[in-house]
Amino acid sequence: MDDTQTLARIRALIDKDEIRDVIYRYCRAVDRCDLELMLSCYHPDARDHHTFFIGNACSARSQSWGVDTVEYIWPPSGTASP
Repeated sequence: MDDTQTLARIRALIDKDEIRDVIYRYCRAVDRCDLELMLSCYHPDARDHHTFFIGNACSARSQSWGVDTVEYIWPPSGTASP
């Protein structure tokens, strides 16, 4: 294996680790009902498609269904009921 192949394999491992970190952060955000942490998992121009939302993932708060709906689904951090 030459240096180019080794570097490519190392890059692939780093990429996988970074993807895994985003997945873990996403799961933590869902578990903690933390909207800000959830939004940090997306690129600014990311598209998201959920039952209650279709559109730019990072502009969820400004959609026509409003902040109240977002806060109902994602209560402010630390206020979720057990």
